[in-house]
Amino acid sequence: MNEQAGSQTQTTVILNVMNYANTTTYKTSISRYGTALGGAEAIAGNWRNTAAITSVKFFLNGAETFIVGSTFTLYGIKAA
Repeated sequence: MNEQAGSQTQTTVILNVMNYANTTTYKTSISRYGTALGGAEAIAGNWRNTAAITSVKFFLNGAETFIVGSTFTLYGIKAA
């Protein structure tokens, strides 16, 4: 992900969505990112919907692009 238009700055993003499969509660999320240039940020969010999350889509703003070699990994925790 680009930090600025025209640059190729590596960014690591971690997004945790709690209770994504639960159909009785709202979904809380915490996202954190850091760049090779030393910037970092954390954001908490709340999706006020009880529907289970069944898909994930990533969108970029404006002139940003995914750099060659970008990887995405999806982890899940099996409910007990």
